[in-house]
Amino acid sequence: MMRFQTEKYRRLRAKEPLGAEFGRGFLCSGLWRYSRHPNYFCEVAIWWAFYLFSLAAGLPLVNWTISGAAFLTCLFVLPHASLDVTEVLSSRKYPQYAEYQATVSRFFPLPPLPAGERAPMRPVDAVLIGWFCVGLAVTFFVDIEAVLVQRPDLYAHPLMHARPVWFRAAIWVEVLVQAPFYAVAIYAFVRQRSWVRVPAIVYATVLLTIMPIVLAEQYFGPHASRRPLLVTAVYGAYVLMPVLLLVRVWSVDVFPSTPLAKRKAAGLAGGEAAAPAARRVRSPARKRA
Repeated sequence: MMRFQTEKYRRLRAKEPLGAEFGRGFLCSGLWRYSRHPNYFCEVAIWWAFYLFSLAAGLPLVNWTISGAAFLTCLFVLPHASLDVTEVLSSRKYPQYAEYQATVSRFFPLPPLPAGERAPMRPVDAVLIGWFCVGLAVTFFVDIEAVLVQRPDLYAHPLMHARPVWFRAAIWVEVLVQAPFYAVAIYAFVRQRSWVRVPAIVYATVLLTIMPIVLAEQYFGPHASRRPLLVTAVYGAYVLMPVLLLVRVWSVDVFPSTPLAKRKAAGLAGGEAAAPAARRVRSPARKRA
């Protein structure tokens, strides 16, 4: 980025031709080919890595290190936050930036799309993508310890210490069913793929089936937590987010096609329909020959 801007302004000062790359005004190669803000993405990822290191060091799930990760995520990712301000300024400054927005992912690094095949991301989709990322991290950095770590005496929570069979089974469901869904859902929601509807319904249904059992045990069971308010704060999201996901994918057409995608699909269908007709037209000529 620094080299690009330095060379661009050097050419402007020297009144040299900018060419196609520098005439555009903004960088869209390298990491910027896959994300419009890879610097923001890496900064947020670093802070979440700090938080995960704190968990590996033995700190509780909710500790002071999460404040930096949460603050940076909200600062860059939430609607009308710092990232959107940057987008507005760039759109006003560079005429070709709208075309760049239509093809390159806003935040997460992903392969670019052909122009016009993706509609603007809804705020609720951004929230769900964030939830999927958090769920993936929690599964493999926190919850999986309940079945892999063989020393339950290391944990103060009664349920983690007891580890009944149903609890370990629920953790394996999370690892083998929910975690793969998180990865698939991140791709599907960023790329706006409507086929995610059925996996999303299965995921939400499984989670809403398991959570009443977990909450009942946490509140009233023999291994009840001594801090019910903390349980509500942590596990409440595991009830609210599946409900939000079900509402979001309620329609069969989760991500309606853009006009360009519809035209391309219609052109492809028309070409497939014309091919048999062309073969029928050519067949009498072959017979006469």
